[in-house]
Amino acid sequence: EGLVRDSAILIPQRAVVPSMGRQSVFVMGPGDTVQSRDVVATAWVGDRWLIDSGLVAGDRVIVDGVQKVRPGGKAKPVVAAPVGQ
Repeated sequence: EGLVRDSAILIPQRAVVPSMGRQSVFVMGPGDTVQSRDVVATAWVGDRWLIDSGLVAGDRVIVDGVQKVRPGGKAKPVVAAPVGQ
């Protein structure tokens, strides 16, 4: 029962970086280069943020080590298990 969003994007809360009234995440860009992306996270669903804008399906969000990465830097991606597994 309730609202269902077929194309909802949920990411772990620890991936969202609040700063001066904005919310952002780090994503892996071409060549495993770190990029910062502004997002609109509107609600919590369990331990995850519901992202209304700023990400699209297939974006690779950096979840762990966000304190160490910087835009333009390189990172070594490790694929996490899909939600629910």
